[in-house]
Amino acid sequence: MVQHATTATLSVIRAVADVEGTDPTDLPPLADAVDADALNKLLEHEGRDAELQITFRYCGYHVILTHDGHAVVDAPRPRPRPGVETEAVDPGLDSTDESLAD
Repeated sequence: MVQHATTATLSVIRAVADVEGTDPTDLPPLADAVDADALNKLLEHEGRDAELQITFRYCGYHVILTHDGHAVVDAPRPRPRPGVETEAVDPGLDSTDESLAD
């Protein structure tokens, strides 16, 4: 989890870039995920509501933007789909390994 403080849009972009390990200019436009102008306007007022939190998804991450302009970025946890069973696979086990043959 990464936290940053600055303007709302810059906070989000920098936080996601840090998590991705990339330059902020390499990310897709934030406007593709959310109205960036609206984010900045919501958080630019001096009398901000301390309870205000805005959540959205950007670049596959769950982003929480707090009342003071901090962006908290966390990778979403995969959710199993109803009716679909998943099977754990040991990545170190190769089914073509001859040592496993009878």
